[in-house]
Amino acid sequence: DQNWAARLEPQIYEHYPGIKLQAAILSKGIVEWEGMVDNRKIRVQGESGSTALTFHEFTPKFNCLVETHPDILRVTPLGAARSIGASCLRVEIGNYEIVLDAGTRPKGSNPLPAFEHLENPNLILITHAHQDHIGALPVLHSMFPTAPMICTPGTREIARVMLSDCLKVQQINEDFEPLFDETELQQTLLQLDTQPIGVEFEPLPGLKVRFINAGHIVGAACIHLQLGNKSLLYTGDYNLANSRTTEGLKLTDLPQADMLITEATYGASVHSKRNEQESELVANITQVVQRGGSVLIPAFALGRAQEIILALKTSSTFPDNIPIYIDGLVRAVTDVFADNLQFLPRSVQNLANASRTEPFADNIKVIPISDPSYRPLAIAKPSVIIASSGMLTGGPSVYYAQALLERENAAIFFSGYTDEESPGRLLQEMKTGEVVTIDQKDYTVKATVKKFNLSAHTDRAGIGSVIAKVKPRHLV
Repeated sequence: DQNWAARLEPQIYEHYPGIKLQAAILSKGIVEWEGMVDNRKIRVQGESGSTALTFHEFTPKFNCLVETHPDILRVTPLGAARSIGASCLRVEIGNYEIVLDAGTRPKGSNPLPAFEHLENPNLILITHAHQDHIGALPVLHSMFPTAPMICTPGTREIARVMLSDCLKVQQINEDFEPLFDETELQQTLLQLDTQPIGVEFEPLPGLKVRFINAGHIVGAACIHLQLGNKSLLYTGDYNLANSRTTEGLKLTDLPQADMLITEATYGASVHSKRNEQESELVANITQVVQRGGSVLIPAFALGRAQEIILALKTSSTFPDNIPIYIDGLVRAVTDVFADNLQFLPRSVQNLANASRTEPFADNIKVIPISDPSYRPLAIAKPSVIIASSGMLTGGPSVYYAQALLERENAAIFFSGYTDEESPGRLLQEMKTGEVVTIDQKDYTVKATVKKFNLSAHTDRAGIGSVIAKVKPRHLV
């Protein structure tokens, strides 16, 4: 990829004489550059093995003249109102129509937000790269191709793999038409602009926007909008506690706002201390592998899986001779983390520098399963498998669960939220000897099944603290 990038660069200089290019970004066959020419931001995309290049010029910064805006702030949820999935908000502020997030629903025949209520958005802003917040972005972009799309740099890097996986899952599912195709996906990624966390920018005349670190996953941000005397803070998903891959949301970063729109996933709960839950998980894993068994951890591929990898790798009690296997989307996301250490906490960067090895999948302690035929080997001896999906609704975790459920010395440990109707939730509520149905097959539960709370969402106390700090006139 690096050699091919060097071969393509002269074409860019020929197309844009005088352009100042940043170093090429390489991502599994895709080569990408950003540059500036005459105060215009240019993004160029190419592909290894092809001489074709795609160019995109971002809208130049407005000459922000004084304009009058009507005194309006109106919000219409197009998804995720009283439910989980398809997060999307239509915000009318002044003369502008703005979309916050564009996610999909994880199940059912209607995966999209109610985009039909949109007129002609002036701007699309994304909080983070989980499917329920970004999965419908290519659809929205194809509907309104001139509307600028902006997220944080970390979210855009993660979006590459998450949206690609979303497309792959859609193509496998014969019951529904795919929401978007490869061309629409690449066009979305090409035009998805970025702004850093903590820096105010003005994407439309008079509209001030700031991304605030949300502490949920890598790149996740709360969004603050200000136009005239109207202001709004949309949290997306957030967490006040630090984790191994993110620094928690700081209350001091939050401004006051007329309207606060907050998530409330755990609004009726109070979490146990995260470090205690993590220590208990590691201790339970250690007990199982020391008695000769294997442990499956069905994990959310983005964030949770990488935190568990680091917890095991840095534990003084977890045995050195026990391999940790990663499989499915976990493997792809972990690769993105390893390629973008600059978005991770300093502790992870220090770990990589001190050991001079990749901090996650080093192929010694943590081994990616690159081919399904290797899966039986991963559970032939004592081991830990971290695989997607976290709710056992699909992916390789289903294979491992089926293989381990009837082993008395094995265990399945859940680490976070499971939907009420998911196989993962049903399994947690069963006792030893009961029969569970997974993928239309019955299994007698003999393995140990437990749940540990390593949630990336804040709890009731955290939500209350955010509300108290923002002091909104209107709370959603």
